[in-house]
Amino acid sequence: MKKILILFISLMVVFSFTAAFSEERKPLSLEEVEELLHRNVSKKKVLMTIEEKGVNFPKTKVYLEKLKKMGIDEAVLAAIEKEWSRDGRVLIVETVPAGATIHLDGEEMGETPLEVEGLKARKYSVKIDLEGYEPVDHEISLTEGIGRKLTVSLVKSAGETSSPPPAPVTPTPSRPSLAPTPAPEPSEGPPQMCSIFVNTQPAGAKIYVNGKHYGTSPKYIELPPGEHSIVIVKEFYKLTEKKIIIREGDTVLPPIDQRLVPTR
Repeated sequence: MKKILILFISLMVVFSFTAAFSEERKPLSLEEVEELLHRNVSKKKVLMTIEEKGVNFPKTKVYLEKLKKMGIDEAVLAAIEKEWSRDGRVLIVETVPAGATIHLDGEEMGETPLEVEGLKARKYSVKIDLEGYEPVDHEISLTEGIGRKLTVSLVKSAGETSSPPPAPVTPTPSRPSLAPTPAPEPSEGPPQMCSIFVNTQPAGAKIYVNGKHYGTSPKYIELPPGEHSIVIVKEFYKLTEKKIIIREGDTVLPPIDQRLVPTR
């Protein structure tokens, strides 16, 4: 009986420790970050808590504004930025026309064109709303280490599609016929761009295309047809160069997922 009691107590201790550890690993919501900042704890403790638990809200203009309103300092913001880059997944939403409101899993993220970073690898529901246009509900899955780009052409609502009645035609006095004016020669439009997703492990590497800086990874970039040199640079890692060729008519190329090699 005594052995059974000791075994039962041991199991309870292990269960309590496991539950406490699991709770400790639960990522912080925006409200929990705010509560943590308002506690009477040291900045070191705040940074350690963010590093241990992570965050479960993505990087958007909306969330950045909310963090700034909390009076967050640069060190804490840098710790949250590090957690966003650790997730390494990005969702880009574009609409035609732009300016649509995007809700991700029911929460407002901002207006298009919109780039959301720091997302987990799972399925998301995307709702797109723009006044005068039919709403769009969509589901999109983000897999490990890969981002997605969603482009949607919105359709006008039924009440918005009716065209106004034609204006009355006012007769004009007849004039002598003139020689027809030759039609202007059509001017060439801009080349069709091709989309390519550049991801690195670790994230946060600078991306240069033909010597021009295009931002930091993970990042979708748009390039015209032709041959391009993509250089990936990150401090303490070896420089990586990729040569790609985009042909006329190409709209999407396979993603570049580069694992960086430390210099030491």
